[in-house]
Amino acid sequence: MKLLEPGAYQPLAREIFDQLCPLIRRTLPAARIEHIGSSSIEGAVSKGDLDIFVGVEPGGFEGAVAAIESLGFRIKTESFRNESLCPFESDAYPLPVGLQLVTNRSEFESFLVFRNRMNTDGNLRSEYNRLNRQASDLSDDEYRRVKSQFIESVLNRRKVLFGTARFTAELLSAADLDLVIQLNQTCSDFFVFQNGLPPGEDDAREIFEQVPPQSTGVIKLPIGIFHSEQLVGVIDVLRGYRTSSDWYIGFLLLAPSFRGQGFGTEIHSELVCYARLE
Repeated sequence: MKLLEPGAYQPLAREIFDQLCPLIRRTLPAARIEHIGSSSIEGAVSKGDLDIFVGVEPGGFEGAVAAIESLGFRIKTESFRNESLCPFESDAYPLPVGLQLVTNRSEFESFLVFRNRMNTDGNLRSEYNRLNRQASDLSDDEYRRVKSQFIESVLNRRKVLFGTARFTAELLSAADLDLVIQLNQTCSDFFVFQNGLPPGEDDAREIFEQVPPQSTGVIKLPIGIFHSEQLVGVIDVLRGYRTSSDWYIGFLLLAPSFRGQGFGTEIHSELVCYARLE
């Protein structure tokens, strides 16, 4: 298996993604279209292909399958497929292109979780490149097995971003949705004040999903604040918005029992220090 250094394929992968994005958008106007896979991970060694995530609402999934086929993509019949995931491929471009059609809010949003964790952790990227180089002599099936094990290990751990005397700040994923729902219920006063309604599941999902329209290159960082292994706060951060060097804080929310004691200022100061070092 031949591996390529990032400079040998990533610029071309981004160019093809930029070409395909408006084509997919015209066919599926409401879809979430994101660059995923190795070519979306800074500095990643890879076989040299492009992967695209297309997220649609469950009711539009079957129609989206036909729409993507109309663009010249074919279903990968040898790959896993169900009512929430349909993988496609195309060899009509200078690089092989894979497309993952996914229903929004399904477990297959893990494609995005993996990309985000890799792009915010240089140690993981080094480990990924080391694994790829060591696996260069493996068969395709063996390589897929080794890579799948690595991806699972990344998805099953939270990265600790920074800490204070009382708290740890950890990168959340969609697997932590129930924890965020629970926290939001504890902080219902905030949501009633802001929205006039108690929090629902959609409010919790926003910290994992919501980005400003037409934002490119933005990395979503849902950060959980933990005290004695309990989620007591969240920070909604966008890295690369509005400029590539900006870190934008949507909100910082703490459980009522941790308010009014200077903890929010303490956590904010540590986040600023962390951002400056990244």
